[in-house]
Amino acid sequence: MAQAELTEDSGRILVSTTFSEKELIKSVPGSGWKNGDWTVPLSWGSCVTLRGVFGQRLEIGPRLVEWATHEREERVDPANEIRMVVSWANGVVTEPGLYPFQDVGVEFLYRAKRALLADEMGTGKTTQTIRAIRRLASWGEDPFPVCVICPNTVKRGWLREWAREAPRGDPNVQVFVIEGSATKRRKIFDDANAAIADGYDVAIIINFESVRGHSRLAPYGTVRLSEKEKMLKELNDISFKTVVVDEAHRMKDPKSKQTRACWSVQHGKEVKFVFGLTGTPIASHPGDLWAIMHGIAPLDYPTRTKYVDRYCMQGYSPFGGLNIVGVMPNTKVEFEQILDPRMRSMPKELVLPFLPPRIRPEPRYVPMSPKQKKAYKQMEEDMLTRLDDGTVIFATNSLTKNTRLLQFSSASAVINEEGEVRLSEPSSKLDELDNIIDEMNGEPLVVVAESLQLINLAQARMDKRGITYRMVTGDIPAGPIREQNIEDFQEGKAQVMLMTIKAGGVGITLTRAGVIVFLQRSWSMIDNKQCEDRVHRIGSEIHDKIVIIDMIAADTVEESQIPRLHEKLNRLQEIVRHRETLLANGNVEAVAALDAEKERIEASPLWGTDVMREGVNDE
Repeated sequence: MAQAELTEDSGRILVSTTFSEKELIKSVPGSGWKNGDWTVPLSWGSCVTLRGVFGQRLEIGPRLVEWATHEREERVDPANEIRMVVSWANGVVTEPGLYPFQDVGVEFLYRAKRALLADEMGTGKTTQTIRAIRRLASWGEDPFPVCVICPNTVKRGWLREWAREAPRGDPNVQVFVIEGSATKRRKIFDDANAAIADGYDVAIIINFESVRGHSRLAPYGTVRLSEKEKMLKELNDISFKTVVVDEAHRMKDPKSKQTRACWSVQHGKEVKFVFGLTGTPIASHPGDLWAIMHGIAPLDYPTRTKYVDRYCMQGYSPFGGLNIVGVMPNTKVEFEQILDPRMRSMPKELVLPFLPPRIRPEPRYVPMSPKQKKAYKQMEEDMLTRLDDGTVIFATNSLTKNTRLLQFSSASAVINEEGEVRLSEPSSKLDELDNIIDEMNGEPLVVVAESLQLINLAQARMDKRGITYRMVTGDIPAGPIREQNIEDFQEGKAQVMLMTIKAGGVGITLTRAGVIVFLQRSWSMIDNKQCEDRVHRIGSEIHDKIVIIDMIAADTVEESQIPRLHEKLNRLQEIVRHRETLLANGNVEAVAALDAEKERIEASPLWGTDVMREGVNDE
């Protein structure tokens, strides 16, 4: 019989096993053999996994019983109690100015201490997090200094939110945004340190890309760190008590230097509270969740390989490689017991019932022009095509081939003076966009595409027709011009917003439009969802519905994108379990709508085929 007890220094769990149980203990994430003993991290996750691995054959020592009982009573049960709660039973909102679900969300973060807030996009996760930090401060905890890591485009949004909350919170909070040249950034860090020394409560807001330049890297597996990467930097010299990571799905890759720089900040010695925010905690499969949760609760999620082996179901791709295809059925309960007290996810249908329904009419199928079709078919069959000017374009691998196919399905192609492939007219998709604009009869709409070239072609169409528009693309950096474009559209100074999917994914509100047109989809489920939620969020209740139109070139690779992306959404639902939350709160109509949409997508003739599944995991 296996025995588990706290080590003498109470830092890990000591596990004594028989020789025949060696493979069992090795399967526990974080397990290690040292000096003749097996140990695992001291965490709720380890306790749950040990019981799952050994069952009733596990004998638990009194010190570990005492620790686990305290952890369950103080954190696990209180957090689980309100994980799916939408509002307090008495109807009272304890935090003025919040929706009832946000009020409960603040309490969840307060109880969990280290948690992932995975409410759907547009539901006010920023506000909940700042209020939770305030509650920690007002109820005797010490959450300052605070570090907020977020995309560059939403740094100013966080600054505005702190300023909005200050009159009702602590006016002594000083907020510093890390930006500008290297010299300016160092000066801002110096000012922040001086404010901390003077006794102010300080919050530092920094974008993901800058974290790499201002933090050492955390280790991961066998990835070796250079001496420079090990060096402590500005973020490591500040004794943060709280770390917030907004759009935490950007940390899905554990090998990424950006992810490991964030880990280094999150795992600081003084850090007590860690909050991750994202409405899409996985991009393709449950394996994506590990890096996010390792940042939040490293003792619950110590090693990725054993996490994948124990909790992720894997299957062979058509090319013979192993892909993660979902949560392992026989350890699903165990997986949820570890995750649930650290994650809360509220679906919009439940918490913002006043928002209009999302309507997805049948995609608009457009034929390719003869010029497009010729290039497309040649590339599809031979991995090369000859343009009208005689130029031959080669595809050296499948990825390049698919990229070219997506280009040719949207517009014609030419070679510029630099030898680059550029999209050009004619484009059947832009012809159909003209029809949609005519149907709108002057009403506002948002037009998005993966390709900047396609958006630029659409811009030329708008100019030719004299249609007013504004743009949000990678060519327009985050700042005053982009913000003015968004403001102009919202104020009715332009009929059309032209936007690339990447540039328009976060930090933007376009609720004046009731229609969004996808000239192209991204292979990233996250990017597509975020784009849709620019128009479907608080403020869109001025419409009776939000219409999402997909434009697809007939008989092309685009036809398989919708079912592929839906498969990714199915895997996301395995994690956030919105259907379960909706049922628990009696919202049967929303469940029926989700089921109907699922049935409609899965009725596609491509659903379930090997062709459809080839791209499920590609981002």
